Amino acid sequence: MIDMKKILLIAPDFNNYTEIFSNSIDKCVYKAISLSFSAYDWRTAVCKLFHCSDKKIIDKKKTIFNKRILELYKEINPEFVIVIRGDFMERETLSSITCPKAIWLYDSVSRYPDMMENWELYDLHYVFEESDVLKLKEKNKESVFLPLGYDEQKYYPINTNTKDVDISFVGAMYGNRKKILEKVAYDFKNKNCMFYGIYEFKRNIVRYIKFIMSDKKNSFVNKKISHEKANELYSRTKININILHEQSQSGWNARLNEILGAGAFQLVSYNELIAKKYEGMLDTFRDYDELKNKIEYYIDNEEIRIQYAQKGYEWAKNNETYLNRFKIILNELEICKRSK
Repeated sequence: MIDMKKILLIAPDFNNYTEIFSNSIDKCVYKAISLSFSAYDWRTAVCKLFHCSDKKIIDKKKTIFNKRILELYKEINPEFVIVIRGDFMERETLSSITCPKAIWLYDSVSRYPDMMENWELYDLHYVFEESDVLKLKEKNKESVFLPLGYDEQKYYPINTNTKDVDISFVGAMYGNRKKILEKVAYDFKNKNCMFYGIYEFKRNIVRYIKFIMSDKKNSFVNKKISHEKANELYSRTKININILHEQSQSGWNARLNEILGAGAFQLVSYNELIAKKYEGMLDTFRDYDELKNKIEYYIDNEEIRIQYAQKGYEWAKNNETYLNRFKIILNELEICKRSK
């Protein structure tokens, strides 16, 4: 029996990433042992309800979590430590970990300025936005652009006899996304639109009642969706809309590759990097007018949608899986270990 090298994976409790990343590491003939940090519970929910600060609660949870990290680190003596996002890591914890360690962000560094204080304590640094590499270099901080991938066990083509959903969306319903999707729902009210994500929380009683009394409930499902259900939805949909965060200028979300992995067609927010790398695998839009025009064009052009989706799937399964990503990270950690 092969004695596999242990990897301590530390990640936020978000979107099943800990499980997905652990499985990908295990496929690389390593053994992932993971810890998940959850900043939120019923206490923080109460704070949010009454509009009071939850900072003390979260800080205490971080302290307890970091203590658990060091206990597990000493117990398993891992070959490497991989930290996802890392805004919950304390400096003393990182200083106590002597094996090679890597950090991988799934948001722009601009969202986590406090992490820069601990940047040099990691051996390897992987960032979400290509432009972050240059920004960090200006501050004499090293990094490598490594975008999010997808889990091929959760996202794969499903043979469906018909595309019974015309337009779909999956994701958080913030600012610009709501505005764009509301326009889509209005302009294409004769189409079957299914938009997943929390449009209005039940705790906001007045706004929630207004929502359920409006026509918006016909398109906005107002709930989250599992990876398995999302994969099914992508396969059933003619046009999957992918709206990137407004701050994302040179990167993309996990959804881009998840839709490709499902063998489905998508219209995604434009940036130069996406348009160049994924040419012929998807299409992009710069504003709502362009999105509307392209929906009208592609909705009745099944052959073109299929061509794009098939090319995107072939690329994604060979290049964009999390297995592919962790092979890169683990190989670099092995090199790092040999050079120490």
